[in-house]
Amino acid sequence: MSHASMGVFPVPVRRALAVLTLAAVLGGVVGCGPGDLPQFVHAGVLAKASLRYYWDMKLSLDEGETVERMYLMDENLYCLTNENRLLVVDAAVGGVKWHARIANKDQTVYRPCHADNVVLPEKVSGIKEILNLAPEAQGELFDAVLINTLSKIFVFDRANGAKKREIQLNFPANTGGACDGELFYVASTKGWCHAFLLREAMRAWAISTAGLITAPIEYHAGHIYVASQDGSLYAAQAGRMNNIIWRRPLPAPITAGFGVDDRGCFVPCEDNRIYALNALTGEPLWDPFICEGHLLEPIQVGVSTLFQRAEGDKFYALNLANGRLRWTRPAGRLILAVISGKAYLLDDTGALQVVDEVLGSVSASFPLTGMELFAANTTAPAIYVGNREGYLFCIRPRRAGRLTAQMLEKSGR
Repeated sequence: MSHASMGVFPVPVRRALAVLTLAAVLGGVVGCGPGDLPQFVHAGVLAKASLRYYWDMKLSLDEGETVERMYLMDENLYCLTNENRLLVVDAAVGGVKWHARIANKDQTVYRPCHADNVVLPEKVSGIKEILNLAPEAQGELFDAVLINTLSKIFVFDRANGAKKREIQLNFPANTGGACDGELFYVASTKGWCHAFLLREAMRAWAISTAGLITAPIEYHAGHIYVASQDGSLYAAQAGRMNNIIWRRPLPAPITAGFGVDDRGCFVPCEDNRIYALNALTGEPLWDPFICEGHLLEPIQVGVSTLFQRAEGDKFYALNLANGRLRWTRPAGRLILAVISGKAYLLDDTGALQVVDEVLGSVSASFPLTGMELFAANTTAPAIYVGNREGYLFCIRPRRAGRLTAQMLEKSGR
């Protein structure tokens, strides 16, 4: 069934397409389902691993346009093309919600981030509002997606794609940013982390590190976290007044993406060790875990397991609570989902391994034929894959059932 770009058509056309989509779901007679696409892994192969295609779609791309990156974040699947166009797909049922041109083709675009319950007036606050000489206009509450390039910050309503802010940077950015709903935090090429007020579209403050920053900035529970190649992880108070809460020196640079949540900061370091730190104090939670290869890829943080690929070594799964090794796989590359005690691991050959999350035993393995794009995921109960031509697939366990007309109607697809 094809939901191709329904979010960009006029309402009457979307309604007509919705009828066809429902027919495809209920009767299987419309669209290009996986059974009609022999270049992709066959549904029968998935069935042997108790999986099935849940939805599939084809993005509407321009001539010569290809999908280069795919990110799963909360309710959305973000697809960034070689033309730097962002297409936003409903992760639950498929279908394009909206799309936007982020930058010219030759620009660098970093990964997006989310902020919930944001309030921004339509107009940027002026000097009178900043000095409290005039009442500030209020805006409607919305959930935001923010994405930055080398030179700009964009804020969109992630439900409908309405652009709320476009902020010019006066320095080249070097990372993806983070947002607390009021400020956006992003690193420069000179090792500074800058905070920008969204309402006023201006810089509020900056903090300096002694090295280059390449890992994306992270925000959690009122704090921002900055990893530097000076070998330190910094925690600073989020908000209008900057204040470094703690700094934890490590033996080597930190270049890969790290994870932060209520349970701690989980940091892959270039000394080949994984560190777990208390998010409030920076104190160690457990002894560093030593890998045998370089940690250049982002760590993946699951509900109870940490997953980390080590370059030239193997793929590691650690008990998040104590840092002890659970298992390794020699060719592991990326976790695509963790569902009901099973980790779905993409390996270097393009095969999907179904691994017991705790024991590491493999119950099934098969090639993901035709798939080139894979969304890193440890939280959603689904696997998201696709190819550069714009075919996208959601794969779920067979017990998850099938899409229904009611689900599609409720989503507006």
